[in-house]
Amino acid sequence: MTVLAEVLRHSLMITGFVFTMMVMIDYLNVITRGRMELFIRGGRFRQYLGGSFLGATPGCLGAFASTSLYIHGFISFGAIVATMVATSGDEAFVMLALFPRKAIFLFTLFFGVGILSGWIADKLALRLNLRPCEACDRLELHDDDEYRCLSKAIVKKNFRFS
Repeated sequence: MTVLAEVLRHSLMITGFVFTMMVMIDYLNVITRGRMELFIRGGRFRQYLGGSFLGATPGCLGAFASTSLYIHGFISFGAIVATMVATSGDEAFVMLALFPRKAIFLFTLFFGVGILSGWIADKLALRLNLRPCEACDRLELHDDDEYRCLSKAIVKKNFRFS
């Protein structure tokens, strides 16, 4: 396989993961009628803890989930920084296989540094007047008393290109 084909394959896989996470977050927010968003936004320290936890879990899925939460405006800039500082991605699996005790120590250390980094990043963002996209902060909730989750007819209707 050529290098270009390999890069394209990985790019499509990552794009698919991020897309899936964004759809799942939207779907869960609609099902909970916005309560999920209120819980996640509950406090900056909670966001730093959650972001660092998602980053410290082995694999890239936590970082993808955090990215989707940030894009939707659920978490702060500091929380996404906390995730990225705490993450070791797929390398975590190799570390756990080769040196499990040291790996767990490193994950714990990354978790703590992630929380601190998130707090510092939010302070810097405030001082530098960095603001997330305002349009991203407008998720539509459905106030209908009765709605059907993943109804075949509704899914079919939403994917019509007319």
